[in-house]
Amino acid sequence: MSKTVIHRDGRTELFQTEKIIDAIKYLFEGNRVIDPFMIMFKIIKNFELKLPDQIKTEEIDQLLLKSLEGLIPEDPDYDALATKQVNKMIEKSVNKKFQSFSEYVAYGVKQDLLDPRLLEFDLDRLEFAMDYQRDLLWTYFGLDTVKHRYMIRDYDKALLEKPQWMWMRVAMGLSYNEPDKE
Repeated sequence: MSKTVIHRDGRTELFQTEKIIDAIKYLFEGNRVIDPFMIMFKIIKNFELKLPDQIKTEEIDQLLLKSLEGLIPEDPDYDALATKQVNKMIEKSVNKKFQSFSEYVAYGVKQDLLDPRLLEFDLDRLEFAMDYQRDLLWTYFGLDTVKHRYMIRDYDKALLEKPQWMWMRVAMGLSYNEPDKE
């Protein structure tokens, strides 16, 4: 039986392993992997074991993450790849809603999720100071824990912030009583 992918618009197509290979190659970028062939093979094997006959496009990233998660005890390389996958998923989710940190803060204040005093900061300057490469310094379980426990979500439980945004929000909150907030 062939596997099919259901797109958001309802159309279906045959599952293409090449697309998963490309997604895994993206995870390899910036990571020093000792044996990429063996790692690729194990990830794909684990992925295909978990792949149902029909899968929605939005479920593929989560399934790839679960495939990586099961391999983490074998080798630290899988941890780095899983961390990058979680970051990719966070980016995709948050970027659907916001184009910038200042847009996120304004939304959070409007929804009574964030303190209005955050709007007093130079949000563009603070966003410019963020280094998104630092998000890859996490371990998988550390980032996953922070994502589920400490990152702001809206009332529908949708994730609203990226790791760097969370740290900046915390730093801004700690500086409320400082004379020079910048």
